[in-house]
Amino acid sequence: MLERLKKEETGITLVLALGVLIVLAIVVTGAVTYTTSNARASKQSEVRVSVRQLAEAGINAAIATIQPDPSNSAVLPSTLASARTVSLGGGTAKYWGSLDTANGIWTLHATGNRANPSSAGNAVHELVATVTLNPSPVTQSTPPSSTNPWAFMWSTRTGNSCDETVSTQVAAPFVVLGNLCLNWTSGSQTGFVGGPLHVKGSTVTVTGTGAKSSKTSSHAVITGGTHLASGTQCKNSYASMTAHTCSASAATTGDNLAGFDRSITAIGAVTADFDYWYANASPGPKHGCNASLSTGSYSSLVFEDEVTSPTRNNSVPAAVNLTPATAYDCIVGTKNGSSGYCNTSGGSNSFGELKWDPSTKKLLILGTVYIDGSAYISNAALTTLTYSCYGTLYTSGTILLKNTKICGQYFDPTCTQTTGWFSGSWWPWFNWDFLVADGDGGAGGASSQGGLVGSGDGIKFINSFFQGGVYSTKAFHLDATSGIEGPAMSGQIIFDGNYTSVWGTSGSPVNANSSSVMPTGTPGIAQNSKPTISPPVYTSG
Repeated sequence: MLERLKKEETGITLVLALGVLIVLAIVVTGAVTYTTSNARASKQSEVRVSVRQLAEAGINAAIATIQPDPSNSAVLPSTLASARTVSLGGGTAKYWGSLDTANGIWTLHATGNRANPSSAGNAVHELVATVTLNPSPVTQSTPPSSTNPWAFMWSTRTGNSCDETVSTQVAAPFVVLGNLCLNWTSGSQTGFVGGPLHVKGSTVTVTGTGAKSSKTSSHAVITGGTHLASGTQCKNSYASMTAHTCSASAATTGDNLAGFDRSITAIGAVTADFDYWYANASPGPKHGCNASLSTGSYSSLVFEDEVTSPTRNNSVPAAVNLTPATAYDCIVGTKNGSSGYCNTSGGSNSFGELKWDPSTKKLLILGTVYIDGSAYISNAALTTLTYSCYGTLYTSGTILLKNTKICGQYFDPTCTQTTGWFSGSWWPWFNWDFLVADGDGGAGGASSQGGLVGSGDGIKFINSFFQGGVYSTKAFHLDATSGIEGPAMSGQIIFDGNYTSVWGTSGSPVNANSSSVMPTGTPGIAQNSKPTISPPVYTSG
């Protein structure tokens, strides 16, 4: 029987071998399947990471594109169909975006796209991010006084027989780009009795019913240092209004130009960039007050009247009262001006601010403010206001000061009209404001300020005084009881009464050196030339 059992085991080896082979096949198949699956998953993960990185590169490319001019909505295409494409790392990135100009927020889109080796078609990933525009911090520039146009008062218009007409006595460092006329009618002497005076036009003319009738009885003179362009000629009634070579001697031709020469200044006038500041001022048409931080009656400040497709067109229908009976504090950005002096401590404090406190009569313009209309400060009786820090007010319309003194808080809060390095004087390098206007009272409506700003006037002072600078495309008009302690640049400067500048009346005005904070370019000390942008916040993808 044992022999029979041994014979029955004769096929067991084959069975065992077959079983082992089956088990091995199952193990190998599982291992291959597992390895293949892992490789596929790894490849898919690599592709997903790759296309996201491509999309992130697209967002970064979009940020780099808007960085040079963040407020320009045209720097990026606005749709996927018109998106820009860059090739990177075996794939492509497309990017586009749109700017919410009212709130200063860019919405950026980007897609990453590359071939998917594990399936048909391409792998695509889209990201959406937002970046916020921040007004840049308030800074100062320090041009040398030798090339500083703000050491003078300027009459900039040209092309008229009389581009600047003076009928009173003026003592101020002055530049006339066009033709100068001295219009004496009666009474005391007329002309520039303190300078220096630079005339770049073709003629200096004495006009008027009481103009010079003899070569020794001139009632229209220029003293204090006169500099004429090489081709400038003179006219007067003694010489029958015939243009002739100017003479320093009244006995020769009756010109009475004391000590003149032909060493005209090489300093040029500047031009205000109204379009740029319309788009970038904070607060302004494109950068409104932050409702979560602003207080008081700030909502009464109207920077732009148009809601749909706003443009710089003097649209605000009523002149804006900068000093109403109620207080306001309009803040743009994330904080107010309490950090450091005038918040000049750095980019982390980016903001702009316009603030008024009627209880203390203090006005704060921090940075650049733009109103697409007209603005005024008016009081029933002469009232003194103070300001601090550095700021510029731009208007598309006109600016009116009436019965108002605006004085620098440091260190002449009552406008004693002295400037220098001592207590009791205005220190422009500590507090400096500019008023800049592009309008004309002749346009009517809000620009005429109730008929107080006449045709051809852009900025009008009525019984007012201002420590600061003025720029007007049209005329800057001072009535007989008004004055300014600072430079002015306008189409004309109209003096209704005699005027003596405390800005400096010598060849080296006292303020030209001490007020080195005055800019050489666009008027005003304001934010840096471009706003900054915040890091991206991803909202999708």
